[in-house]
Amino acid sequence: MFQETSRNETPPPEDSQTETQPLGDSSNTSPQTDDPRITNTNPQNRQSPTIEESQRLQTRTTQSRVLPASPLASLDLRALARRTPLEELQRDMSFVIRIRDATLDDGIGLKGEALRRLRDPPQEILEVPDNLTLLGMQMYDAMEKSSEKTYNHVRASIHHNLAGAQIPSLDDIKKQIANITGIEAVEDDMCVDGCVCFTGPLAGLDSCPDCRKLRWDEARLRSSGGKKKIPRAVSTTFLLGPMIQTNWRHPDTANKMKYRRTRTREIFEQMRRNSNGLPDVYDDIITGSAYLQAVREGKIRDEDTVFMLSIDGAQLSRLKESTAWIYVIVLVDLSPGLRYKKRYVLPGGIIPGPHKPKYVPSFLFTGMHHISALQKEPLAIWDSSSDHLYRSYLFNILTLADGPGLLCYSNMVGHNGKYGCRVSCDHYGRRITGSVYYPALLAPDGFTGDARGDIDPSSIHGCSSVIYVQRLERLMGSQTRASFNRNRLETGIVGPSLLLGLQPDKILGIPENFTSEIMHFCAANMAELWKGLWTGEFIHDTDDIRTWHWAVLQGDTWVEHGLRIVATHQHLPISLDKLPRNPEQRGNSGYKAQEYNTWLYCLCPALLFGVLPLEYWRNFCLFVKGLQIMHQFSITPQQLLEAKITFDTWELEFERIYYKKMRNRLHLVRPCVHLSHHLAPEAARVGPPMCSSQYPMERTIGNLKEELRQPSNPFANLAKRGLRRAQLNAVKAMMPDFDISPEHNKQDPAASCALGDDYLLLFKRAKTPTSTLSQREREVLFDFHGTPISTVLRWARLRIPTGQIARSLWGELSNSRCTRRSRNVKVRDYIIFDVSYRSLTNRQDEVHSLALVQLYSKPHARMLELSNGQVYSSTHGGEASLCLIDVKSFLAVVGMVPHTLAALDDTNDQPRFFLAEKMGLDVLRIGGVEEPEGGEYDGVEINEEDY
Repeated sequence: MFQETSRNETPPPEDSQTETQPLGDSSNTSPQTDDPRITNTNPQNRQSPTIEESQRLQTRTTQSRVLPASPLASLDLRALARRTPLEELQRDMSFVIRIRDATLDDGIGLKGEALRRLRDPPQEILEVPDNLTLLGMQMYDAMEKSSEKTYNHVRASIHHNLAGAQIPSLDDIKKQIANITGIEAVEDDMCVDGCVCFTGPLAGLDSCPDCRKLRWDEARLRSSGGKKKIPRAVSTTFLLGPMIQTNWRHPDTANKMKYRRTRTREIFEQMRRNSNGLPDVYDDIITGSAYLQAVREGKIRDEDTVFMLSIDGAQLSRLKESTAWIYVIVLVDLSPGLRYKKRYVLPGGIIPGPHKPKYVPSFLFTGMHHISALQKEPLAIWDSSSDHLYRSYLFNILTLADGPGLLCYSNMVGHNGKYGCRVSCDHYGRRITGSVYYPALLAPDGFTGDARGDIDPSSIHGCSSVIYVQRLERLMGSQTRASFNRNRLETGIVGPSLLLGLQPDKILGIPENFTSEIMHFCAANMAELWKGLWTGEFIHDTDDIRTWHWAVLQGDTWVEHGLRIVATHQHLPISLDKLPRNPEQRGNSGYKAQEYNTWLYCLCPALLFGVLPLEYWRNFCLFVKGLQIMHQFSITPQQLLEAKITFDTWELEFERIYYKKMRNRLHLVRPCVHLSHHLAPEAARVGPPMCSSQYPMERTIGNLKEELRQPSNPFANLAKRGLRRAQLNAVKAMMPDFDISPEHNKQDPAASCALGDDYLLLFKRAKTPTSTLSQREREVLFDFHGTPISTVLRWARLRIPTGQIARSLWGELSNSRCTRRSRNVKVRDYIIFDVSYRSLTNRQDEVHSLALVQLYSKPHARMLELSNGQVYSSTHGGEASLCLIDVKSFLAVVGMVPHTLAALDDTNDQPRFFLAEKMGLDVLRIGGVEEPEGGEYDGVEINEEDY
């Protein structure tokens, strides 16, 4: 999404890799493992070389000690800047130094009363002056997708019908909210073409240093005789400090902010108790070894605030160039069940378009300056739950983005470079000609320019701050453009990272602050690779498409496959969200991440069987197996080890069957293929990838776009909406009762029946019990109760703890709108066909909440084996399999899609169905996503406007 500058490498002749000094105590040993591929004899100079070593954690409690100095602290930034005469490196360093030297008193960001309040926050629970003001604020909150005209119309109506009800004007309400929260927008002038933002070292310029365009509105400057300097464009920042303070102003929210400190103690207790010294499960960032090590070393205290930064681009309109850039802050102090929800994700800044920002550090400067200042002078926080004022340092644990966006913070070469890995491992790419490198493990046949030969995945080491410092010093020693190009190639660094400006002991490190990103990995990069391979789009000029035995989705086969995808729609439960459109027709037209996930990883393992040649199909299923594990919110150490072995096996096999060590197929080994190697070790280091994915960022972009109401000036409107979001989130944190929306104050729907444990029977319900039962149904009921049951009460729907809604056959048949089947549910290892929900009354004082179901058969054993456990193919048991089960045994709503096993010469003539289940299902509710009870997605008709 971002424009790269000075990142294309023109490589000199291949030479040896830069050697680095080992990091750490050589006395540390790795725990034993039964798998020889998860070993390494040199564990010292890497961040997370193997999954077992990443999991190895000390279990002693935190003790008082001298804080270990970060390797980044050894850098004398000013001396480093003086080492090179190159202008771009000098500019980078000037921004880094300004951020490192930041103080709250240097006139950047908050000033005057706002700064006084930051240092001396209010120490009382918020109370709104009067009910009419509160009503006006709640009206303002409720009309997030409405215009100002709507507020004024409702206000006038109330004045007209309720004498004396003088609700404040909209302007007055906005002022009240700004005063209550202390949150304001900081605007910085920027180049009208998006070249730079006039901040830091560029703050005093009157014109853009790149394009030379004037900073000010020329007409107004001329008409005022040079006195009125009105910027032609501005970038907006929302400072983090005031937003954090508001999360402590009410006891309820303050207690939620104590999740991290409480959970940390639980994790250390688990590690002391477990013989392997590991947490029971990896289910959060704070279960990762990097966070726990920082706690042990005293870099993170209970009182500190731990957060993540996330940045991405947003296309505001499909009809014209309208890309803006948004970054947000996610507070790790909140539980995963809260931190990713709309109410708790904090807007950080808006960079307007339509032009791509060319020098992004200048746009991020104000926010980074503020963070750095609060890492030196800790933030004053009043904890309303204990009436206690204390000081909190800010700790940036992760910086998140897609590949191009990450370069804004890392200043690395990007994925096409020799050292193009996003986690900066020591595996460098291969190239035949040109400047693009590919991270192949297997050496091309007959190529003498790379003496490494084939590479064992277990020999790949991670990077560390120690190595980064050595490489940066080498780069900053560049005296000429030629030496810079050579050093950039051999270090993978374009310039100093913007994170170098933060206080060294208040980040994990560089590149430790950067990790994998699973959303773009599977639903963009790998999705593009799979599609390109199967449709033959990636063919090289010197290659022969007739030898691409895997390029099967062409011509009639491709058309038929697209139709088969559409035919699955009625069998996919509503919890799979938007249905995948026909990929043959729409695959190149804005296909969404959820569509790719459903099409490729939910449907293709079954639908491509017998279409893809067997070895290619099995390799794809192996990849899906690893991906399914990494999409879990909760991953055990054993599952993580399994995922590591799976991806290492898949990566080598992928190269063997596709690339085949052929020079003209080297380009098939994309950077995303290599990234699979890091998913499991990074999960051991910083928690499951779903906890640090870009999904919350995408949701924030989506709901901010929904609120836009000024298409003629979308960027200014977006900035206003960002400020509105920040302020109202703060009000809701300080006054939890302020939010009266149905989404926040969830109540059981009318005519529902709560069963406990988050299970809820939902309308529709039969008006009266029915006695219309088949003989087989009466037998099953008799077997369960031991006495004849003559009547049952039918229910149509059941909401289960995943947030999904399971429907009954009776409910679906009675609802003509419901054309997507949601009556198949998973219970432990079984798939069952749900017939109807009934509340069965045996005696006056006893009610049973049971489901009468028909079982699917056990999965086809041979198919399950061939597919690496990814194709669960069953037959329907029919009425003969009828049985009763407790509805609380339902784990998930799944799809059962018709298919055949003709390619296996299956002699069973019964119709077969394969399991289609949403990846990462247990993450749904973490982001506040629940299946709509109103049936918005019941139908299979696709509205293109929703895509």
